[in-house]
Amino acid sequence: MAVAPFPTIPPHDAADAVFESGHLWISEWIAGDPLRFQLTHDGFLRFGDDKRLFEHEEIPLRLQTAIRAVRNDFDRSSFQAAVDDTESVTFHGVTAHSRTLPYDLNDIPAFIGTAIYDETWGQELPPDTVEKIFNRVNLTTVDPIEKEVRAADIDPDRYRLPASSWLDERAPGVVFINKAGGRAHRTGLGEAARAEVYEAVTIDSASEVIQRWVTDEWLTSRISSCGPAGTVEAITDHALRRLAREVPAVAARTGHADTSISVGALRSVLAERISEHIG
Repeated sequence: MAVAPFPTIPPHDAADAVFESGHLWISEWIAGDPLRFQLTHDGFLRFGDDKRLFEHEEIPLRLQTAIRAVRNDFDRSSFQAAVDDTESVTFHGVTAHSRTLPYDLNDIPAFIGTAIYDETWGQELPPDTVEKIFNRVNLTTVDPIEKEVRAADIDPDRYRLPASSWLDERAPGVVFINKAGGRAHRTGLGEAARAEVYEAVTIDSASEVIQRWVTDEWLTSRISSCGPAGTVEAITDHALRRLAREVPAVAARTGHADTSISVGALRSVLAERISEHIG
């Protein structure tokens, strides 16, 4: 069966039907990269973003940390025991990064589940069921801010953004999920402008990435994360994945010839810097 595409989440002012009837679950909108996956009949996890599915050797750096987390944490046996056809279910979520908003990457999960599509029923599952399933398979899901709110009682233009679960400030936005079907989002004022500042950082070489972001303190933290037995190669792999969650110029690099910074060049310079730091 096909891996289902992501649910459409239009701005609240273009989704009037979401607020006309039914009940809403309201959750924090998280800035990150989309990630979907499916458990195949053979017991393997198949991954994709919002545009395509990935072969194992072509997974972008920006998604590798989240995919490793899903592979390590996903409870296959529990899921297989709960459904007749694992490939009928597509899990959707977001891979958190700090390239647009200052999330603490040591605190926020690499993958946060947001939706589940069941092809057997031909629909997206309601949010209460989604929450239960993600908990059952041992994956983090976005915590609801409010549950079972009458849609007719909500004015999305006046809805006050709550404190964020992952930032020391208000949530950057919210997602309204109608249990009868349909979604809408509202983002906070100023967040788009701040995101543009982060994304505007341009880097032209692997050496510039290392000089700008790879400080002694940053390296010490990465080395510590790998443990005392970590080799230069293992630390380099870990550091590359971390850079892709922090640096826009690295996140865009997948190793193809049309990019200005190759992953190979970045890996080489980073490994040299790590070797020097270790001494």
